[in-house]
This record gives sequence, structure tokens and C-alpha cells, in this order.
Amino acid sequence: MLQEPLEFIVDRKTWAVGYTSKLRIADNAYTNPSKMCCLGFYIDQLADGTDRTLTDFDTPASFCTNMGYDNDNVPDALRRLVRFDWHESNGVNEYFWNDVPLTDELMNINDKASRLFEHPINTREDLLIEKFKSIGVTITFIGEYPEE
Repeated sequence: MLQEPLEFIVDRKTWAVGYTSKLRIADNAYTNPSKMCCLGFYIDQLADGTDRTLTDFDTPASFCTNMGYDNDNVPDALRRLVRFDWHESNGVNEYFWNDVPLTDELMNINDKASRLFEHPINTREDLLIEKFKSIGVTITFIGEYPEE
């Protein structure tokens, strides 16, 4: 099945990178905007994500489980990142979501400490651009990183 090309934007100002593993980090809404990893931006823009649904979920698979998706109703954008598996336990079929290996790679690139990249900003962004391109997705980075 041919997948339509997709595009999404990551705003560096609210991008959570390095040592984080949540789709959305729920900061205090009164003092700081929430931050998202690259997959949080992806799901927010392309797959029914919202502040409420993304908060505190580690992976696209856990998001799919929370949203109650099954193999028939999962959005195409998520289908590129997860697979629907099943196994039999005590005579009962159990279905569950798993992240595909590419999703693990994307999370590792996003969460890797900046000091471990030779050129932290460009390398992380370039790697993410390349990985998303392999599944027909264009990622664009905008804005500036916040001052620390």
C-alpha cells in the first residue's frame, strides 16, 4: 500500500531533546509551555495528538494503546511507527501495540545527550531528517533554541 507523503514541523523553542523520553513533558502551564520530543510533534500534528492525550506517554505504542486504536483504525502516520501484534495466553488472544525498530532509533536520536554528538545541533537534526525521510515524512525545524 502506497503511503501519502507527510510533513510536520518541530519548533526548537519547545523541543525536548536529550535525556527525555516522553511524547510531551507536562511543564507547569502557568510558567512554561509544554515541551515535546520529535515524536510528540509528529503525533500532535499528524495523528490526533493533543496536550491531554500526549502527556506522560513514553512511546507511540503507548499512545496507540491509550487511544484505543486497533489495526483497523490507527492513523496512517502512526502505522509508520508501530505494529499491532498478538499472542495467545490461556486460550485468549491478546493484542498489543509495539514500536517498530525505526521508532526506537528516532527516540534514541532525540534523547541522546548533546555532548555525545560531534556537532550536536546539526547532527541530531540531520539524522532525524534522514530517518523520517525513509518512511515518507518530511520534518522541518523552525525557531531558535531557548537560552539556558
